[in-house]
Order: sequence, then structure tokens, then C-alpha cells
Amino acid sequence: MRWPRPLSLLFLLLIFLGSIPSSWAYERIVSLKPNLTEILFALGVGDKIVGVTSFCDFPAEARKIDKVSDYIQPDLEKLLSKNPDLILTSEENSSRREIEFLMRKGYKVLTYPSNTLKELRASIWGLGDILGKKERAEKIVGDMDRSLGQLRERAQKVKAPRALFVVGHQPLIVAGSRNLFNDVAPYLGVINAAGESRFLYPTFSLEMFLAKAPEMVLDFAMGSEDSLRGREERRRWWSQYSKVPAVRDGKVLLLDMSRIRATPRLPGELEKLFEVIHSPFGSAGKSFFFHLSVLGLTPAQARPHRSMIRKGVKEMDRYEAVQEK
Repeated sequence: MRWPRPLSLLFLLLIFLGSIPSSWAYERIVSLKPNLTEILFALGVGDKIVGVTSFCDFPAEARKIDKVSDYIQPDLEKLLSKNPDLILTSEENSSRREIEFLMRKGYKVLTYPSNTLKELRASIWGLGDILGKKERAEKIVGDMDRSLGQLRERAQKVKAPRALFVVGHQPLIVAGSRNLFNDVAPYLGVINAAGESRFLYPTFSLEMFLAKAPEMVLDFAMGSEDSLRGREERRRWWSQYSKVPAVRDGKVLLLDMSRIRATPRLPGELEKLFEVIHSPFGSAGKSFFFHLSVLGLTPAQARPHRSMIRKGVKEMDRYEAVQEK
């Protein structure tokens, strides 16, 4: 049967449109999670992002994009003014009511989890698929896995301290099992002191914290990462637990939460943290780890300033001794 010419042309047009890379279909993307923003830039579609969160700080170009949300709560008025054709978010730490509202209004909303390394890989592949960047996504994941494999080999050669990953202070909230922090522990050459838990981020009582007796604390508590005053307040907060091995030995690192963000640059950030954790400078002084993290230096960067750092450590130790009297 021969189709009428207009129908034939329409059929061919539909086939052609179906072959167009899907990335052409999305020209106004809103990203409601910092890690998704980073993935979009890594995939090469950063120029299509019209709205991000106030926490989207990497790469530098992301800071110039209009802010339509904080970490959890989107500003619907600002978001809708961007007329997005694709909204990206995650199920964790998101305001479900606003997301459901956007979906009811007919906006395309896709969620990508990032609680584990497996989910990170899946998110990169998934975004690469819908944005017509499959090959680039494959390369990103391949590069990540190679870097992680090399870091794991290094980690297997060091003694692994029991480390507590802390994400909140009052109450004390730590990273349990089945989350990104627990996943990266073997690559950092540490053992998650929290052990198995049915919660992703359990709350610890003082008794539980003392019973775990971690040899190291990796403090990622949000809220004051970029404030030296805030870091000093956290430092004083930890000093009240001087009987805990990590605090007693000065092995409490005050770190930026964005260092453990589920993005393609995660392996590089883990390598920097690995160098700090297993640095030979650990014997430089009681407060070395505190000060190294406050300065924001890796051991390699700190090496030329070794004498200055040691002097600073001694001065701070004297300051602490006076404060304790």
C-alpha cells in the first residue's frame, strides 16, 4: 500500500526527530543538588543550566548561575521564572512537597541518588544517556574507577585507624553503613568506627561515642566550613572529650563537606585526604591535624612551611594549656 505523500513526509520527519540527540531537547536545566551541577559541567552541558542552589560552588562558573534554591528548599517563584524544561534533584535532603508540585504542573523532574559510589556511577551514566553524552559519561566513570583502583592499592599498604565520620554536632550525627562516607573509607585507608547501622546517619549519644573510642575523627559537620572562627568553635567543642583517643592524640580533622561530594572529582579529593590522614607529619605535634585542616593544606603543600606550622602548633598548645587552667 502506498501512503499519501503528506503522511510519508510526516513519518520521515518523526524518524528524523527521534534520531536527534536528546541533549537538544533540554536547553533550560535547573539543578537542585550541588553534585548534579558538577556532573552536568563534567558532561559538557554547563551552558544549559539556568538555575542552581546556593551551595553549587564548583566549578567556578556554577557560582555565576542564578540561585533558585538552598540545599533543601527550592524557591518556586524563582525556579518557575526560569521556565525550565528539565529539573534535576535527588530523593535525599529534598523538599518532597515542592517536587510533587512541579511534577503535577507538568514539569519534567528527574531524581538521581548519590548515597553510594554505585549510585554515583549510575547517575553519571543516566545523565549522559538523557543528555546525549554517553561516551563522555563512560570516560568519566572509567577515569574515576582507575583513580579509585590506584588509591585502593595505596590504602591496602597502610595501617587503617578506626575513624568516625561526623556530619553533625548537636546532636552528634555520624555516617553509618550504606552511604558514601562508608563507601570511601577503604580508599582513605580507614575503618568506619560507627560499624553497621540500619540508619544512613545515626545519632550517637555521649555513651555510644565514648564506647566506640575512635582513633580518628573526620568532622564534616556543615555550617562553618569556610569560617576560621567556626572551625575554632568546633575545635573547642571536641576538646571536652579529651579521653577519646582521637581527641587525646589530636587526630580530629575539621573538613569541608564538599570534599566528599558525589561528583567526578571525588577520587582526587579522596587522594588529598588520604595524604593528610597518613602523613608522616602526624608526629609534628598534638594539634597537628587540627591546624593542618584549618590551614587547608595538604602535607605536600605544607612541607615548605614545616617549621612555621610546628611553631604555630606549639603556640596553640601553650594557648590550650592556659585555657585549661
